[in-house]
Amino acid sequence: MRSFARSVRATPFAVLLAAYYVLLYRHSGQNDIVIGATTSARETAWLDDGIGLFASTVALRVDELADGPSFVELVKRTRAVVLWAVAHERAPFDQIFAKLRLERDLSRHPVFQMFIAHVQRAPLALAGVDVEPYDVRPSTSRFDLTLFVEEEDSDALELAWEYSTDLFDAATIERFAARYLRLLEAGVAAPDMPIDDLPLLTELERASAVAAGQRAGGGYPVACMHELFEAQVASEPDAIAVRFEQEQLTYGELNARANRLARRLRALGAGAERMVALFLEPSLDLVVVVLAVVKAGAAYVPLDPEHPSDRLEFVIGDSGAELIVTEDGLLERLPTHGATVVCLGRDDAEIAAEPATDLEPSARPENVAYVIYTSGSTGRPKGVLVEHRNVARLFSATAPWFGFGPHDTWSLLHSYAFDFSVWELWGALAHGGCLVISPVWTTRSPEALADLLVETGVTVMNATPSLFTAVQDELVGRAGELALRFVVFGGEALRPPALRPWFARFGDDGPTLVNMYGITETTVHVTYRLLRGADCDSDVSPIGVPIPDLSLYLLDRRGVPVPDGVAGELYVGGDGVARGYLNRPDLNAERFGGWTAARSSSAGGSTTRSRSGASGSSSARSTRSSGASPASPNRRWSRSRRRPAIPGSWPTSWRRPTPAAQACATGSGVRSRKPSPGTWSRRPSRSSSGCR
Repeated sequence: MRSFARSVRATPFAVLLAAYYVLLYRHSGQNDIVIGATTSARETAWLDDGIGLFASTVALRVDELADGPSFVELVKRTRAVVLWAVAHERAPFDQIFAKLRLERDLSRHPVFQMFIAHVQRAPLALAGVDVEPYDVRPSTSRFDLTLFVEEEDSDALELAWEYSTDLFDAATIERFAARYLRLLEAGVAAPDMPIDDLPLLTELERASAVAAGQRAGGGYPVACMHELFEAQVASEPDAIAVRFEQEQLTYGELNARANRLARRLRALGAGAERMVALFLEPSLDLVVVVLAVVKAGAAYVPLDPEHPSDRLEFVIGDSGAELIVTEDGLLERLPTHGATVVCLGRDDAEIAAEPATDLEPSARPENVAYVIYTSGSTGRPKGVLVEHRNVARLFSATAPWFGFGPHDTWSLLHSYAFDFSVWELWGALAHGGCLVISPVWTTRSPEALADLLVETGVTVMNATPSLFTAVQDELVGRAGELALRFVVFGGEALRPPALRPWFARFGDDGPTLVNMYGITETTVHVTYRLLRGADCDSDVSPIGVPIPDLSLYLLDRRGVPVPDGVAGELYVGGDGVARGYLNRPDLNAERFGGWTAARSSSAGGSTTRSRSGASGSSSARSTRSSGASPASPNRRWSRSRRRPAIPGSWPTSWRRPTPAAQACATGSGVRSRKPSPGTWSRRPSRSSSGCR
């Protein structure tokens, strides 16, 4: 390291500081980092022999880290920053503070929270006095994280880490120390390597990250969704299939009505890979029409009557739907289009004249079952092409967790243009259960929704967390009347503390609560997490483990697995990944493509796979606490851009609060020196832990 520093006309301190910047940048993803440091402040010769602390504190700022400088370039930039800071070390801090117009915060330094201290071991000779070093250990940490660099009597350097135990635990600092040395060694060995490519992981750690999310499940049975329904018709034709208010249909009646409409649609051109737009209110007819479209071999494109007309017009045009199925009450509200319209009510006589027998199959599991459009919050709405097999394997892969069957009554509480409805609707019909459709107004009244769940004996409630918390008090108050077996959360991030009233009443032995993370591009659900009362103590949304036939990776922007506690993007691979976006080949090439573990180098470097992804309501990073599994080369991958709050067995924040603890950061080249007992602070606010 010293030899490298000389070769670039820098001090060892500048090299060590540059590696510190890389460590913080790679863990936080921040492009602009300020680290505090001290200078000797002995500007005149007569101070050289003075005893005392003459140090000045300076702020060392390096930005544009994300521009990909090489390590040697960063060292040179760091050297320039240090020289500039030393030249201005006498600038009064109060003036700097006033110029920057910063807000004071008694819990932290206003300019920097990370610090580096270079301690030079200078011999002190006093006539007639024996002198030996004495380590003064602080009772509290002055900053969130401090790196001490101490000169030894030999040519060695001793590194020590001091940290706030309110933010970090011992294991985290152990990892920081090891990664810092790894980055430093790699930077010195290959100084022209971009800092993004310097390795954070060893080969063993990388292999562990690759294998940690490996699921034992392989392929699962698939079929067309209407075939699963027809199997239930053959088994129990007289069982109640669907209810809406005071109306209901048996499996046999629902099948007959769907067959007649399917024949009408097929006569008008519906078939495999053709799109049929639906513009319907919640009713029995909604289920009839969905079944009819897939029986005809086509894919349904749901249009929510509550959506604005410009979105409806865009979806109809973008999907290329040549058929639209609507009802009398909505016919006049259809936006401008050029499609053929089948209107329930107006066309009932023509539909009723069709045979009620099952149709000859014209679709295969590889054909599109539906196209649901994203919200468009990140740009133009995108139609997601989901195949029959994507949906069928969702239920077969999760069957051991739930054990759904004909004894279950499911609620349909969400718009059929929201992909959560796929789980609700097909979950009931594929298992021979009863589907209870909620009128729109019911979900807006906690009392009415509780009445619906109680009176219809719903056993499987599927809800967004916000909907459930709105009705939670009503359900708790009527606990003795509920038939619930499962409450499945999805569609948005869950805040576990909001479930305290539920667990206070039911404990862990009541109806099972499950959190399932997923997005439209990955066929509704990706992960499964059984919730317990203890989860209410955390404000982080737990998403659990991947569905058995899916693989998860948390990768950096180069497609390399990130270490524990490092921010990254969540990639999903396997049989649940949709075919892609309709009419968006460029976006498909970017976000739906092949990726394998073998294509990314553990030392960084570029990957050859197409970056794949899935859009959602917002863009955010996650952090990793355990890895995820690799995909085989023929698996499709999707990158999640929805903010996945990932605790539990998956990512947690790298700045997590922990109990006060003594810690010693050790590793290759770091000398361990045990702290003396009883010398460490137990202040709950900013306690310190550290060692040499």
